[in-house]
Amino acid sequence: MNHFNLFSGLILLGLTALCFWLPYRSGKKITAILVGSVLGVIILWSLLAEIEFLVIFIWPTLLIFQIVFLSYWVFNVFNKKKIGIIISSILSMGFLLLILSPWITDWTFSKSDAKELLSEQNIILNDEFSLVKNESGGFRDYYHIFILALSNRDKSRLIEQVKSEANYLDGINNRFYLPELAKDRYKGDTLYANYETEWHYKKAIFYPNGTGYAPTYRVISISKEGNELKFEEIID
Repeated sequence: MNHFNLFSGLILLGLTALCFWLPYRSGKKITAILVGSVLGVIILWSLLAEIEFLVIFIWPTLLIFQIVFLSYWVFNVFNKKKIGIIISSILSMGFLLLILSPWITDWTFSKSDAKELLSEQNIILNDEFSLVKNESGGFRDYYHIFILALSNRDKSRLIEQVKSEANYLDGINNRFYLPELAKDRYKGDTLYANYETEWHYKKAIFYPNGTGYAPTYRVISISKEGNELKFEEIID
């Protein structure tokens, strides 16, 4: 058991004690016993069994529940039930939007957003295109992927652009992985590479974001067979 998990567990247990005491003081003994026992068992079990999955995924959910629960009962104890309902409702909505934010970002992602990301790597689309797929996610790391359907003219022009740039690597490089060339993942230089695989022409960039922050790796792949462009961003 590491110090962070132990410290976090103690905080959650302290909040659990409040989740028991406040409704119990207000005469809601069944609610107090039920909430306090369920929270306490989950936290103690994950601490003693050192179940990392529960610590990473369940503890944040427990913390959100405790904050919302306590925001209601603190005001309820002082006979401000309506204020407690308003505050807990606002917090519930805020946490819900925070949890759904990755999906909201995906739902609102547009073609102009795609063009802006591509332009950062000097990829400009002149003709009309369609957004085929877009998804993002990750907990400890982050990834973002989208796929576009290009015109024949844009595809041909972009392939020639990739092949004509100074950092283009001749030959088929199916296993090329740019981050492996980084001497320092956190404070090193930005790395660029254009290369060809069996199925794609690729334009890659890898750059650090500073000490303590995960570096960014982006790859733009242009299909040899179809008219697809794939953008991949990994922050890990």
